[in-house]
Amino acid sequence: MKNYIKQSMLSLLLVSGIALAETTPDIEDNFNKCRDKAENTVQINKCSSDRLEAYDALLNKYYKKALAKCSETDNPKQCKEELKEAERNFIKYKESMLSHLEKHSLFHNGTIFNSIYLNFAADLTKLQYDTLKDNYIGEEP
Repeated sequence: MKNYIKQSMLSLLLVSGIALAETTPDIEDNFNKCRDKAENTVQINKCSSDRLEAYDALLNKYYKKALAKCSETDNPKQCKEELKEAERNFIKYKESMLSHLEKHSLFHNGTIFNSIYLNFAADLTKLQYDTLKDNYIGEEP
Protein backbone atom coordinates (compact mmCIF):
# COMPACT_ATOMS: atom_id res chain seq x y z
CA MET A 1 0.00 0.00 0.00
CA LYS A 2 2.80 2.42 0.89
CA ASN A 3 4.51 1.72 -2.43
CA TYR A 4 1.26 2.45 -4.26
CA ILE A 5 0.96 5.81 -2.51
CA LYS A 6 4.57 6.66 -3.27
CA GLN A 7 4.12 5.66 -6.92
CA SER A 8 0.94 7.73 -7.14
CA MET A 9 2.65 10.79 -5.68
CA LEU A 10 5.64 10.36 -8.00
CA SER A 11 3.31 9.95 -10.97
CA LEU A 12 1.47 13.14 -10.02
CA LEU A 13 4.74 15.02 -9.74
CA LEU A 14 5.92 13.65 -13.08
CA VAL A 15 2.67 14.62 -14.79
CA SER A 16 2.91 18.07 -13.22
CA GLY A 17 6.49 18.40 -14.37
CA ILE A 18 5.64 17.40 -17.93
CA ALA A 19 2.72 19.81 -17.97
CA LEU A 20 4.96 22.58 -16.70
CA ALA A 21 7.29 22.07 -19.63
CA GLU A 22 4.43 22.37 -22.12
CA THR A 23 2.31 25.30 -20.92
CA THR A 24 2.27 28.69 -19.26
CA PRO A 25 5.82 29.60 -20.28
CA ASP A 26 5.63 33.13 -18.83
CA ILE A 27 5.04 31.92 -15.29
CA GLU A 28 7.76 29.31 -15.55
CA ASP A 29 10.17 31.71 -17.29
CA ASN A 30 9.58 34.33 -14.61
CA PHE A 31 10.06 31.72 -11.89
CA ASN A 32 13.28 30.40 -13.42
CA LYS A 33 14.70 33.90 -13.90
CA CYS A 34 13.77 34.85 -10.35
CA ARG A 35 15.26 31.67 -8.92
CA ASP A 36 18.46 32.13 -10.94
CA LYS A 37 18.91 35.62 -9.48
CA ALA A 38 18.06 34.57 -5.92
CA GLU A 39 20.95 34.77 -3.51
CA ASN A 40 19.39 33.13 -0.45
CA THR A 41 16.54 30.94 0.74
CA VAL A 42 14.26 33.88 1.49
CA GLN A 43 14.55 35.07 -2.11
CA ILE A 44 14.00 31.54 -3.46
CA ASN A 45 10.87 31.27 -1.32
CA LYS A 46 9.62 34.58 -2.73
CA CYS A 47 10.08 33.23 -6.27
CA SER A 48 8.14 30.10 -5.34
CA SER A 49 5.42 32.14 -3.65
CA ASP A 50 5.05 34.34 -6.74
CA ARG A 51 4.75 31.23 -8.91
CA LEU A 52 1.98 29.84 -6.70
CA GLU A 53 0.19 33.18 -6.69
CA ALA A 54 0.32 33.37 -10.51
CA TYR A 55 -1.12 29.87 -10.95
CA ASP A 56 -3.75 30.56 -8.32
CA ALA A 57 -4.86 33.65 -10.24
CA LEU A 58 -5.10 31.62 -13.47
CA LEU A 59 -7.05 28.89 -11.71
CA ASN A 60 -9.52 31.42 -10.33
CA LYS A 61 -9.92 33.00 -13.76
CA TYR A 62 -10.57 29.68 -15.46
CA TYR A 63 -12.84 28.42 -12.70
CA LYS A 64 -15.06 31.45 -13.32
CA LYS A 65 -14.94 30.79 -17.07
CA ALA A 66 -15.86 27.14 -16.53
CA LEU A 67 -18.79 28.19 -14.35
CA ALA A 68 -19.93 30.57 -17.07
CA LYS A 69 -19.71 27.75 -19.64
CA CYS A 70 -22.29 25.87 -17.57
CA SER A 71 -24.93 28.25 -18.92
CA GLU A 72 -24.40 26.59 -22.32
CA THR A 73 -25.38 23.15 -20.98
CA ASP A 74 -28.79 21.47 -20.80
CA ASN A 75 -28.85 21.90 -17.02
CA PRO A 76 -26.81 24.97 -16.02
CA LYS A 77 -27.74 24.77 -12.33
CA GLN A 78 -26.63 21.16 -12.01
CA CYS A 79 -23.45 21.86 -13.98
CA LYS A 80 -22.54 24.73 -11.65
CA GLU A 81 -23.31 22.72 -8.51
CA GLU A 82 -21.19 19.80 -9.72
CA LEU A 83 -18.30 22.05 -10.72
CA LYS A 84 -18.41 23.82 -7.36
CA GLU A 85 -18.38 20.46 -5.57
CA ALA A 86 -15.48 19.26 -7.73
CA GLU A 87 -13.52 22.41 -6.93
CA ARG A 88 -14.21 21.98 -3.20
CA ASN A 89 -12.94 18.41 -3.49
CA PHE A 90 -9.82 19.61 -5.30
CA ILE A 91 -9.14 22.10 -2.51
CA LYS A 92 -9.58 19.35 0.10
CA TYR A 93 -7.22 17.10 -1.86
CA LYS A 94 -4.64 19.85 -2.24
CA GLU A 95 -4.77 20.72 1.46
CA SER A 96 -4.51 17.05 2.39
CA MET A 97 -1.49 16.47 0.17
CA LEU A 98 0.23 19.59 1.49
CA SER A 99 -0.49 18.55 5.06
CA HIS A 100 0.99 15.13 4.38
CA LEU A 101 4.04 16.73 2.79
CA GLU A 102 4.52 18.92 5.87
CA LYS A 103 4.53 15.90 8.15
CA HIS A 104 6.40 13.33 6.09
CA SER A 105 8.66 15.03 3.59
CA LEU A 106 12.30 14.05 3.84
CA PHE A 107 13.01 17.78 3.94
CA HIS A 108 10.31 18.98 6.38
CA ASN A 109 12.95 20.22 8.84
CA GLY A 110 15.22 21.78 6.24
CA THR A 111 15.56 25.37 5.13
CA ILE A 112 14.53 24.45 1.59
CA PHE A 113 11.21 22.94 2.71
CA ASN A 114 9.20 26.15 2.25
CA SER A 115 10.23 26.29 -1.39
CA ILE A 116 9.39 22.60 -1.87
CA TYR A 117 5.99 23.15 -0.24
CA LEU A 118 5.18 26.24 -2.30
CA ASN A 119 6.25 24.60 -5.55
CA PHE A 120 4.22 21.47 -4.83
CA ALA A 121 1.20 23.70 -4.13
CA ALA A 122 1.86 25.54 -7.39
CA ASP A 123 2.16 22.25 -9.30
CA LEU A 124 -1.18 21.03 -7.95
CA THR A 125 -2.83 24.38 -8.69
CA LYS A 126 -1.41 24.38 -12.21
CA LEU A 127 -2.68 20.87 -12.80
CA GLN A 128 -6.21 21.96 -11.83
CA TYR A 129 -5.93 25.09 -13.98
CA ASP A 130 -4.79 22.98 -16.95
CA THR A 131 -7.72 20.61 -16.41
CA LEU A 132 -10.25 23.46 -16.48
CA LYS A 133 -8.57 25.18 -19.41
CA ASP A 134 -8.13 22.09 -21.56
CA ASN A 135 -11.36 20.26 -20.79
CA TYR A 136 -13.91 22.99 -20.19
CA ILE A 137 -12.69 26.17 -21.82
CA GLY A 138 -10.40 25.04 -24.62
CA GLU A 139 -8.36 28.21 -24.92
CA GLU A 140 -5.06 29.74 -23.87
CA PRO A 141 -4.96 32.54 -21.26
